[in-house]
Amino acid sequence: DANLAALGEWRYGAGQRVDNMIYLTISTGIGGGVIDEGRLIIGANGLGAEAGQMIMVVDGQVSTLEKEAAGPAIARKAVQRLQAGEKSSILEMVGGNLNEVTAQVVGQAAAEGDSLAIDLIRRAGYMIGLGIVSLMHLFNPQVIVIGGGVSKTGDLLFEPMREAIRQYTMDPAYWETVPIVTAALGDNVALIGAAALVSTRGGLSL
Repeated sequence: DANLAALGEWRYGAGQRVDNMIYLTISTGIGGGVIDEGRLIIGANGLGAEAGQMIMVVDGQVSTLEKEAAGPAIARKAVQRLQAGEKSSILEMVGGNLNEVTAQVVGQAAAEGDSLAIDLIRRAGYMIGLGIVSLMHLFNPQVIVIGGGVSKTGDLLFEPMREAIRQYTMDPAYWETVPIVTAALGDNVALIGAAALVSTRGGLSL
């Protein structure tokens, strides 16, 4: 659960010592959690901060951040480009079976210098950056924490993310002193977040 993960990172991980934090997890989907003035935002029905469902218009079509930048989206776009005849080591890595293409495979190919894979990871990073711009304008955070498997692609993802943020925030003050960091707590972050839920009275206070 992204809200528990956000709470865990805020209390015990990469978001410690701040009162305003945005957490995004980028994996098979995109989830999020927002800490605002020391409180976890969950909304009226517990459905708040669903960052992956932010609307985007891409090539004239209505889409969402999750549909453009989550792991399955990266894999899907890789398959589309391979089917269109583009050359890539991805095809060899999956033994010619396009059903075996995953974001992890694309990330590995990108790390090895494959140009198509690099382009796909950078595109995902840029899209995530655009989503973060909206979140920055809404919540003005002190730190942004990125978790999930896709975040392990490192600078290939983070640099275009930062580029989009620099391009589209309305004032440099939104990002000049705001670090974008990888999550610190690993795969157990939701369990740690559950402990934080108790220690913070349900995310209501430090």
